[in-house]
Amino acid sequence: MIEVDAINTNKSNMHAALQRLVFSAQAATDIMGDQGIDSLDELRVPDDKEVESLCKVVRRPGGSTSTTGTTESLWAEANLKLAVFYLKYLERTSRQADASNITLANVRSYRAHKQWEMEHKDVAAPTINMKDWPKTIQSLVEYLKGCLGVTKIPLAYVIRD
Repeated sequence: MIEVDAINTNKSNMHAALQRLVFSAQAATDIMGDQGIDSLDELRVPDDKEVESLCKVVRRPGGSTSTTGTTESLWAEANLKLAVFYLKYLERTSRQADASNITLANVRSYRAHKQWEMEHKDVAAPTINMKDWPKTIQSLVEYLKGCLGVTKIPLAYVIRD
């Protein structure tokens, strides 16, 4: 019985999170029910193009037994993209995700960071000067600050004193 209550609470929190992203109650229900995105783990999966497709399906579902769909704003779609990025960012920085923390303020605070990651280009590798090690070490440090690792974190964190 406790497990069922926890599942219902998680689904309720997930539904509320989608509504905080400016989706209507019906759209949140459609996303969770018809599309099967009923947990944070599932919400973390899609990329931006898949979020666009998801929102398109929610607006105009297909099939002969479907409803007419719901009118959802482009802001709701943009907020959902940011929420997906937010969840992926939390995962790769080893932070715990919680549906109650998915708010407009939280996900929108990652907008600039998402843009920065998308536009980021790694810097050119430095040349090693065997005769000037202090300068070489400094250029390696700068290089590591300008390169992102697999988790999109600058590689400079690997430097230890």
